[in-house]
Amino acid sequence: MMLLKSLLLLLQGRGSNACLEEERVALLQLKASFNCKYSSESYGMNIWRKDVDCCTWDGVSCNATTGRVYQLSLDGSRDGECADNWYFNASMFLPFQELQSLHFRDNFVVCCVKSIEELQKLRNLENLDLSGNDLNNNVLPLLRGLHSLKTLDISSTQLKGSINIKDIKGQSNISVLRLNGGVYSGSSFQVESLKAFSSL
Repeated sequence: MMLLKSLLLLLQGRGSNACLEEERVALLQLKASFNCKYSSESYGMNIWRKDVDCCTWDGVSCNATTGRVYQLSLDGSRDGECADNWYFNASMFLPFQELQSLHFRDNFVVCCVKSIEELQKLRNLENLDLSGNDLNNNVLPLLRGLHSLKTLDISSTQLKGSINIKDIKGQSNISVLRLNGGVYSGSSFQVESLKAFSSL
């Protein structure tokens, strides 16, 4: 019995020092999707290799106990030589069940990313940064279902015109919203509409 307990503890210890296989595979798939015909390696992902523990990769932070990824910092990860835009596929992030923060600034993400609704399945996601991408106003209603979200940065995107704050706030718990860098008009930014946020 003691031998069995010792073996279990040893296995648990090993598991806590390395990322989960399903998450390693998901990260490599994400890297592959970032590549374009102008570049063989995604910027900052050159050490993302099969033979290296993914918890040691640049931009990847793992829980020391569970080994699961809890933060991805992928700002500017797509090579600047990639002239083609990237359509956000939120389902690629679903294997990261403990993901709390996703930083995705300046990655040439375009237009109406309907698949962003898939992020609702990430129950622990609190911080989302999609700034510096080519997102338009159609993305706003899709963010309402992200109930766990506390901080949202969609600054320096293609948002413009009249913005209805309710489209963003909805039933979510967002308290920090960053919208700077857009071209806005209309009465959507009246003070009473902004009281729902602690920081803008």
